[in-house]
Amino acid sequence: MGLLAEISKERNKKQNQIEELKAKTSFKEAYERLSYYAEHGYESISEDDKKFTLKSFGIFDRPATPGLFMLRIRIPSGRLNIQQTGVLAKIAKKYAKNYIDITTRAQIELRYIRIEDIPNIISTLSAVGISTFQTGVDNFRNIVCDPLNGYAYDSYLDTSAELLQIQNIFLGEFDWVSALPRKFNIAINGSSTNRCNVFGQDLGFTLAIKDGVYGYNVYLGGKVGAAAQNADIFVKYGEATKFFTHLANFYREFGFRDNRNKNRLKYMIDAVGMEKFRSELEEFANDKFEKSGKTISLGDGGDNGGKMQLKDGSFAYLLAVPSGIMSGDKLFEYAQLCKKSGGHSINFTVEQNIYAIGVDGDFGQKVQNTSIFHTNLIACAGTEHCPFGVIPNKPDAIECADYLESRFGNVGGKIRQYWSACPKGCGIHGLGDIGVVGTKVARNKEVHLGVDIYIGGSMKSQDEGKLLVKGALLTEAKEYIAEAIELYLSDKQDKESFEEYFKKLSLGVSSQCVSFAVRLNVLLHKNGLSALKLKKLEQYGCGKKEEAEIYAIGRHLYEAIFGSQPQEKSIFTAIIKGERPKAQKQSIDISAVANLGAVVANMVTPSTYQVFSEIASELGI
Repeated sequence: MGLLAEISKERNKKQNQIEELKAKTSFKEAYERLSYYAEHGYESISEDDKKFTLKSFGIFDRPATPGLFMLRIRIPSGRLNIQQTGVLAKIAKKYAKNYIDITTRAQIELRYIRIEDIPNIISTLSAVGISTFQTGVDNFRNIVCDPLNGYAYDSYLDTSAELLQIQNIFLGEFDWVSALPRKFNIAINGSSTNRCNVFGQDLGFTLAIKDGVYGYNVYLGGKVGAAAQNADIFVKYGEATKFFTHLANFYREFGFRDNRNKNRLKYMIDAVGMEKFRSELEEFANDKFEKSGKTISLGDGGDNGGKMQLKDGSFAYLLAVPSGIMSGDKLFEYAQLCKKSGGHSINFTVEQNIYAIGVDGDFGQKVQNTSIFHTNLIACAGTEHCPFGVIPNKPDAIECADYLESRFGNVGGKIRQYWSACPKGCGIHGLGDIGVVGTKVARNKEVHLGVDIYIGGSMKSQDEGKLLVKGALLTEAKEYIAEAIELYLSDKQDKESFEEYFKKLSLGVSSQCVSFAVRLNVLLHKNGLSALKLKKLEQYGCGKKEEAEIYAIGRHLYEAIFGSQPQEKSIFTAIIKGERPKAQKQSIDISAVANLGAVVANMVTPSTYQVFSEIASELGI
């Protein structure tokens, strides 16, 4: 018996309540009960089925809409043909109040569904090859890939066949329904651009090359808040299904089933380390895996606005769906426009948008274009539809995008804003250029809706964003985000992306300095002192030593305010006491910000401040 088997046996002596429920449940019989429930109504549904069992078939009871369900629809690769798209759009209009959510797994959620209509909806979807099976709880979830897989010039390997082969192992097979310890996310990326969040999965196959042969490097153990680790395994093109089968059986056999908060694949790996995990998986599979090749993921993540020429000479055109909310009518309209323009499929993306695939070059003239602030925008369900949501989220994200567009216009490039309504992180905020997560904040002994804001996440690497602002009021979030964007726009090099700029900045400037600059700039902007805003932060970088950065920024502000360089200590003392030296006339009236002059003087007085948090506290930011 291997070490993992021993650990699993010990941990699983006492299993959680969900495992006890699964042990006594026949999921085949549970699915067959749907007809009875549809005939006898909502009140006839057992509590176990409402709370857990039906979720295995994509049927979610939602407290926010009493007596009504959310239906999650599996769309492998995020890809639908025109017929399938039309059927889905009509179902949304007929049964779901014409409301559609695109998810960060490139699939669809319909809401406001009556139990009486679910069997008919499932049957109608099944007739065109669409399933709701295993889209919730302890299952292999919708498998994602590049939405331009097989079409784009940077798509080296067409992963469609392998993706479906993997899916066919478990989809609709009752032996696999909720057979896992926890949910399991998979991505398979055959492109040099990471448009499918491949490093955020339990199992990520990402494009690699070894000895001149293309295939995939395997990354394991990703989840919200933790990037997948390189497993040092190379899988040849065409052999991903074989590896998946080994891993799936291994996880089902030895996965932890005690604490549901620590039952994902990541925790198996953490228990023994990746090297030991790999060796025990090899022993279990009776197979020897090749060592990894060179990972190829050069392009930045996220969707590309406008049109993109494809290998066959046709085009893909991005149809932005801010926060993933759209109507069935609009989806139907897009499908028909795609068809009339020679297109053949509608592909959903992990950024909750749509690509029309195979259209002509004039397709863009038939649809409304949007700014990058609406295009590269993710937001999970929020309080309206999710019991875990802390903030409304989707409307907040859209309001922020509207504000940014009004302030900056369509700046070009790509700035990925990812909003999560709570720390569970369904909006994958850690991977956004700007990430926002809902929280509660205290102000004047009252609790308000707020957010934590992160910056510098990446889809093309495994980097998660760093905290920019903690505990901002929700109403002020757009101001902090705007100032971060203004820093970028004021200092970026030609064609330098937001991700590239902040990665470069982080090499020489501390994250605390960036955070302080953004918070200070918000204060200055609100008080009509925009002329004092900090820009070109690289000039203040001092090896990430906060005390030195404070002095450099202080000298800049002192000169801007007083029109001269800092002088002897006696002048600082006079300023601190509120006495304005005769020789020090202010070039700018700073009276709107109490204590600013004294704080700036202290910044250039050695040893007064060691860290930026001290200054932030004095300024109330």
